[in-house]
Amino acid sequence: DGYNYDGNAHAFASTYHSGIGTPQMYAMHPTEPAKRGGRPQYHMTQVRGFMMTDNRDTYLAGKRAY
Repeated sequence: DGYNYDGNAHAFASTYHSGIGTPQMYAMHPTEPAKRGGRPQYHMTQVRGFMMTDNRDTYLAGKRAY
């Protein structure tokens, strides 16, 4: 089926919640279908997040990450 079910992340995504000033990064990986011939399932795991309104150091760390 062409999928690699090794448990490692093969895609990454990020979001920004403007109401609270929080950028977050996620890793995504597929797992095998529950039933033979079924579709794989995808899982997102939060890798990191930054509360940009917390303090100067956290703001700068979040800015560098993005």
